[in-house]
Amino acid sequence: MSQQACSRIENDQSKPTYDQLKRIIDVLNVTTGEIEKWDGQSVFGNYINPANGQLNHARAFTEEERKLYQQLLAQKDTENQLLKEEIVYFKAMIDRLLGSKNTMANS
Repeated sequence: MSQQACSRIENDQSKPTYDQLKRIIDVLNVTTGEIEKWDGQSVFGNYINPANGQLNHARAFTEEERKLYQQLLAQKDTENQLLKEEIVYFKAMIDRLLGSKNTMANS
C-alpha cells in the first residue's frame, strides 16, 4: 500500500479496501476487534529495534486506561498482602493444632 493511500485513509478521505484493512491489521499486529473498538485516542506504532533490526509494535494507552491499570495493580497488591496474612494465620493454626496433638500424645 502506498504512503499516499495510507494518508488518505488516515485523513478519512477514503475508506480502506478489505485487503488494505487486512494489511493494516497485520502490520499493527492487532485484531479486527481492536480496530473496531478503536476510540481514536489510542495510538498504535511500529518501530525497528536498533539492537536486532526487528520490527516491533507499540501501543500507547489513553489516560483512562493508564488509571485503570494503576488501580488494578493496587488491587493486586492489596489482595496479595491479604493472602500473605492468611498464610501466616493458617500456619500458626496448624502449628497450634500439631503442637496440641504432640502434647496429648506425650501425656
